[in-house]
Formats: sequence, structure tokens, C-alpha cells
Amino acid sequence: RVSTAKAFVRPVLGKPNFKVVTQALVERLLISSKNHAEGVIFERHGKKYTIFSRKEVIVSSGVVGSPKLLMISGIGPAHHLKSLGIKVKADLPVGQFMQGHVGTGEIVFLPDKPVSFNPIRLFSNPLNILAYL
Repeated sequence: RVSTAKAFVRPVLGKPNFKVVTQALVERLLISSKNHAEGVIFERHGKKYTIFSRKEVIVSSGVVGSPKLLMISGIGPAHHLKSLGIKVKADLPVGQFMQGHVGTGEIVFLPDKPVSFNPIRLFSNPLNILAYL
């Protein structure tokens, strides 16, 4: 397996046209009239930035974050995007075959109530583990 950092960041880390921005949240992709990602809008320390790419935009936000970012940007199932008031850029099956990794301890919950998870409590009493099986 190859991480995003090994595949894309390490080879270009010292180049003058590459910069890593930390503590930033991408709000959406900028999609051209030809349906190509040409940049991103992101927020960092309360300020919004718009940046453009000359060649490509790599989306690597994980099993939940990547589909979310694509759909917020208008790429996904058209009926779903329209129901949320998002302008459709491309009608594609984004997120329909989403899977996490087996055995990583992912927790599934409904966001209608506050959630707190302390993994130490899980192992302090072996019977607690049964609640997650």
C-alpha cells in the first residue's frame, strides 16, 4: 500500500511550485466549464482562499471526506444534489460503493444526539466490546 504522502507529496516536496498548507479546510472544488477540477476554495484561520492548479487537483480526503467534497462541488448523483440545492456539474455515482476498512474500529452513529467515545472505556470492561459486535 502507498499513502498519499508517499505517492504525491514526497516526490515534489522540495519544488518551488509546491506548498503544503496545514490547518486548512477545503470547502469545494472549482470545476471548469469542461468539467475539470481547476482549483479549490479553502478556509484557514477564518480567512477564505481561492487557489488554481495548472495541471490537476488531487482529492484525498478519505472514505467519507472525498465523496463529501465531490458532492458539495456538484459531482455526484444528480437527483441527490438537486434535492440539496447543489448545482449539478457531473451526474456520477459518487459515494454509492463507499466502504471503510474492516477492523479499524470505525463507529457508526446517527448525528441526532451528541456522541462521545472513549476507547479506554471499551477495554476497561470486556463486556463493553459486545456492544460493538
